[in-house]
Amino acid sequence: MARAYGVLNGDYAARHTIYIGSDGKIAYIDRKDADLEVEGDTLVVRVEGERQGTAPLRLLERVVLRGSSRIATRLVTKLAERGVALLLLSGRANAPAAILSGQTGDDVE
Repeated sequence: MARAYGVLNGDYAARHTIYIGSDGKIAYIDRKDADLEVEGDTLVVRVEGERQGTAPLRLLERVVLRGSSRIATRLVTKLAERGVALLLLSGRANAPAAILSGQTGDDVE
């Protein structure tokens, strides 16, 4: 059973901002004008400045972001440091636009 933390698309969007998959490892965010930030070791989603949902980074393996949202560079860095993949989906077709993975290895300095 999936757990919802605080708002997605369609009917479900009216109630939830972050949807956590049934395995607890994937966070789905599909909310227009959402701001994604990090506070300590927690992913925080705000809409119009109001905190709408959170997810602990220690549990995540992937964050899937769709729609017109903003993501803080500090959050992207924190995700990469923890090896959490970030998947950006494009438009209504949900086509992958970008995939950012975590730590790459010793070849990057």
